[in-house]
Amino acid sequence: MAPVIWDQHGRAEVLRSVGQSVELTDLKGYTLLPGLIDSHTHPIGGGLSLITANAGEELESIEELAALAAEAKETGKDLRGEILYVSGIPLVLWSKITQLNAVFNSGTYAQQPVFFRGMDYHTGWANREMLHLD
Repeated sequence: MAPVIWDQHGRAEVLRSVGQSVELTDLKGYTLLPGLIDSHTHPIGGGLSLITANAGEELESIEELAALAAEAKETGKDLRGEILYVSGIPLVLWSKITQLNAVFNSGTYAQQPVFFRGMDYHTGWANREMLHLD
């Protein structure tokens, strides 16, 4: 792929927008993309989170998660087959694994496969019943 070469008009327009104190660096055909921390997106997951139980950033406790999961289970909207699936779990809740295990591996959820997907789309938690599915 050939490098993009700005014409003099494009270069002049950019220089006007940044002012006199800008420092120019000739990258000799290479590209610099400053400020990118994560170079991919999850558009499908984002869309699906709009139509399923989604915890959201405001969720701060396992008790609030249990209430959300109970509502999702009751409506059946967030059952994928027999699996209760809740997305958008704030990452702070992953530090409460002991509580997650206690609440979602007993009582109502002892025989219910449960999967929680983290809001980053890279983390997840499954209860014992889920882990034993064939």
